[in-house]
Amino acid sequence: DGFAVQKHWFDGIPPGALHHGVQVVSDFWSGNWTRPLAEAPVWEDSALDVLSAVEVASSGSGGRAAAMGGLRQYQDPLGLLVGSAVYRNTWGFEVILMMVVEPKSYHARMDATIAQAKNQTGVRKAEVERLIQSAETESDRRVRDDLITMVACVVAVLLLGSWFIRRLSTKISVTLQNIAHRMLGVSMLDFSRGDRLTKDLVTLTEVAVIRESFLRMAISVQAFARYVPQAVVRMVHLGNQVATLGVKNRDVTIMFCKAVNFAEVSAEMDHADLIPYFAEFLDAVSECIDATGGTVGKYIDDTVMAFWNSPNQQSDHGTEACNAALAQKERLLELRAQWASRGMPPLYVRIGISAGPVLHGNIGSRNRMEWGMIGDQVNLASRLEAMGKYYGTCILISGVLLSRLPPGRFLTRPIDRVVAYGKQEVTEVHELVVLRSRATPDEVQMCEGFAAVTTAYRGRRFAEALALAEAHLAHFAEDRLLAEMYIKRCIKHLDEPPPEDWNAVYVLVKK
Repeated sequence: DGFAVQKHWFDGIPPGALHHGVQVVSDFWSGNWTRPLAEAPVWEDSALDVLSAVEVASSGSGGRAAAMGGLRQYQDPLGLLVGSAVYRNTWGFEVILMMVVEPKSYHARMDATIAQAKNQTGVRKAEVERLIQSAETESDRRVRDDLITMVACVVAVLLLGSWFIRRLSTKISVTLQNIAHRMLGVSMLDFSRGDRLTKDLVTLTEVAVIRESFLRMAISVQAFARYVPQAVVRMVHLGNQVATLGVKNRDVTIMFCKAVNFAEVSAEMDHADLIPYFAEFLDAVSECIDATGGTVGKYIDDTVMAFWNSPNQQSDHGTEACNAALAQKERLLELRAQWASRGMPPLYVRIGISAGPVLHGNIGSRNRMEWGMIGDQVNLASRLEAMGKYYGTCILISGVLLSRLPPGRFLTRPIDRVVAYGKQEVTEVHELVVLRSRATPDEVQMCEGFAAVTTAYRGRRFAEALALAEAHLAHFAEDRLLAEMYIKRCIKHLDEPPPEDWNAVYVLVKK
């Protein structure tokens, strides 16, 4: 009692056909209803074109009373006339037919509209094609620009990465080169190559650890080399073997160099000034030794012990030892002038040098050893240094060493013929004065004059020797101790002539 049937659209009806009737069938409960469309009013000057929709509704006894008996119509913008009519079937149901009436002029307008639409479609198609082509061109341009941008970015990243890697590799390479340079220096105990390495700034952890570890090792080796002779450290380092106790025979030259008045100076000076003052002396002496290939064996109180041809071999070790001694003598002259300008007391040096066979090598215990030597020549060098205080000389050398020196290279003079304290062998003692090429006429005269004294004395011509000694003393006051010693000996032998087997040897009864 009251329902609606949804609209049905008949899309299959061809446009322009005139339909005189259509049968709308709908099963409804137990019966059918029909109504021929021919009974509906038809408008003149129009033709039925399309049945648009059918709506079936029940109105009851009075439903849709206002719609009965009339036809309502309106016109759309295209000129379609839409109408509706109400019909009643035999059962009391109302049928409302919605009809679309097409005026005759509709087709012309439709064709024009379609043509216009087609024209617009063509225009739009061309526009669309143009837009598509433009879009494709724009797309290609954008793709090209994007590709160029991407390639530029890749190239920039590669260049930046290459620069960073090159910079990092260069930094690492430079640091490793500096480490290798320093390692080569350490292997030769040359510690002057470390400035560049300590200034390097390295952020790579592994390289930084290597550098720091090596720097610590270099510092340790450098400190070790200051406690032990560098020549010995170099020998151990290059030998690549563990140091063991043991000595070998070697012909060497040994020097003892003593600061003769250090005890008096140290008693007068403040300790704060004494250490750097004495360090200047030791530096000067040690530098002269190192410069001639010698090795500083040890510092004994106010004395420096050094040797040549050990541990490294030298063919002219005797000559180099004498060169070192003369260099020390000159260097002390310079230092005394500097100390005097600073109001500091002078230091004087006394040197003894001998040459001969010794046992050299590692001496000591298994846990603590040092490079040293054992033999009479070691003691003799020490005795020669001590003899200088009796003769008033600076550098005394043994006769054996003098015989090994190049003839005419050094200016020397004979001093005495002695048996050192605690020894039985006779030692010829000579003074090393200066390089002959640098000798002054006074120095030559002094040496030749005193040589005449010793020659007369050893020839038992004591009166002649006495006269020569006195004349020598008168001319060379600085030779007072030596001249007076021979004057006393000549007077004694003149009073008490020596036995026939006398050999002019003086036996020292104390060091």
